[in-house]
Amino acid sequence: MKSGITPRAYRTRATLSRGRLEQAAREWLYRAYVAIPRPRTITVLVRGVVQSVALQDHQDLRGYMTEYTVQGFIQELVSPRPGGAMTQLEFANLRAPWNGKHPH
Repeated sequence: MKSGITPRAYRTRATLSRGRLEQAAREWLYRAYVAIPRPRTITVLVRGVVQSVALQDHQDLRGYMTEYTVQGFIQELVSPRPGGAMTQLEFANLRAPWNGKHPH
């Protein structure tokens, strides 16, 4: 295990779309003979789980990385690319320059 990375960080590195997670929840509830809630209820619950895992992962990552390292990554992401290609992040940076705060 790399130093500074918690065991939890290794557990959450898999990616699963929210839609597939909702479908897995419905299938599990069906197999367990549990009363299945409305689709919107499952969607809200899954969204909450995904957000809480993302928040915890973000906190773990920020605890592992220094602000200087994060700013270096951001600078690298918004720097010009060879051939004039532009990423979505670069385009967003042109519209609203990075001020260190989330836009939402």
